[in-house]
Amino acid sequence: MSFSPIVLFAYNRPTHTQRTLDALSSNPEALESNLYIYCDGPKSKITDEDLKKIDQVVNIAKREKRFKKVEVRVSKKN
Repeated sequence: MSFSPIVLFAYNRPTHTQRTLDALSSNPEALESNLYIYCDGPKSKITDEDLKKIDQVVNIAKREKRFKKVEVRVSKKN
């Protein structure tokens, strides 16, 4: 059986991103599913705090290993 891919769009909410990945991975079919994570880049005017959150989201995405395949795409700008 083949499963539909899962797509996750993320920006600057590391806690929400982690919770979402935890919930998705709790599905028994996660090990057989491909996950595509798209991380949006910073806006033209951004605070250091928001930039830190974006970096945290990217790091969370790149560490994810609970799916058949995980592909992370990181945009350089919003």
